[in-house]
Amino acid sequence: MDRKFIVGSLIALASGSGIAGYVVAKWSALLPPVQGAIISGVFTLISAAGAAAVVFYQLRKQGENAINANRHNEMMKLRKDVYEEIEPIIKSAEDEYMALRWEVAKIVIDVENIRKFPDWKPWTTAAQLSSQQKKSHESGSAIITAISRWRILDPRISIFVTALNNARIDTNNAYKAVHDFSLTFIQIDETMSIRVSAEIPGGEEFATLNDLIYRFNLLIETLTSYLFDLRTEMQNILLGELFGRTIVSRVATANVPLVLRLSDFDKLYEHFNGASASRSASARA
Repeated sequence: MDRKFIVGSLIALASGSGIAGYVVAKWSALLPPVQGAIISGVFTLISAAGAAAVVFYQLRKQGENAINANRHNEMMKLRKDVYEEIEPIIKSAEDEYMALRWEVAKIVIDVENIRKFPDWKPWTTAAQLSSQQKKSHESGSAIITAISRWRILDPRISIFVTALNNARIDTNNAYKAVHDFSLTFIQIDETMSIRVSAEIPGGEEFATLNDLIYRFNLLIETLTSYLFDLRTEMQNILLGELFGRTIVSRVATANVPLVLRLSDFDKLYEHFNGASASRSASARA
């Protein structure tokens, strides 16, 4: 297409300049050798012009390819930079929520050991629990902020904002239930000893405490599993092309049957919208 345009342009240029008209008018009077020289010259000019056009076209394409290559390289670098920004935030949230899980587990350890060893020094306090819960909450908020900031990568990653917010609400409610139940017997801070043994839960109360902690642990497992899913999808989006491969998603378990995949966005959207509607209805009731 470009070549026809170039040849046509040359013919039009020659016609416009009057050269073609002059040659046609004098053509019959010219000797055959002169006619041959003119024909040869015209073809030489056309060939030279065509060759120049081809070179120009090739240079233009090379320039476009160089621009595209530079843009691609910059995009790959940006993706790598974004992953290096997001990964530590994911890791921090995982660490903080697992630390909160351990602080809560210490409550049962303290209750069991204070019965056996009256001088047992408690491993956790209400102050430590509150401090770790605050760190966990802040790390969760940092994840939501990071995802929201980089939605341009793939608008579907907004499903992680919804999923993690739901998981954080459920986890916070479960933590509050454990915390409030434990306030009657756990040490308040390091300056106070554990309360009298008569207030240490036993029988049904201890069973209730274990049930509350069991539910809390399940919700922490759900939340950290969602963080694992987020890491998987971020690696595939941001690093998949760089390494020429993708990684498989987490395998669903009985405790956490829902796996967050961007390819399942529509299904996940319906799931969480339904869950949010149910939660709102329960709150109004």
